[in-house]
Amino acid sequence: MRIVDRITGISGDKWVHLLACQVIAFTVASLDSIIEGRLIGACIGCFVAVAAGVAKELIDDHVDKGDLIADVIGAAMGTVYFLI
Repeated sequence: MRIVDRITGISGDKWVHLLACQVIAFTVASLDSIIEGRLIGACIGCFVAVAAGVAKELIDDHVDKGDLIADVIGAAMGTVYFLI
């Protein structure tokens, strides 16, 4: 299976989870690094983004494993973008 087929097979909801956690991780890390330092800010940003994704899933009636995976990947991407 080609990579393009895999990417186009991902639902829009998963992309929203990924991008939302990416933005949360980057923003929190950027703001917190002013107070705590770069590495601690990155860790806190990643943690807050994953926690937000998990909290959103717990609020929903149905916990979707795919959404949680997208949340974690997005948080990791946002953290890496911040560290770059």
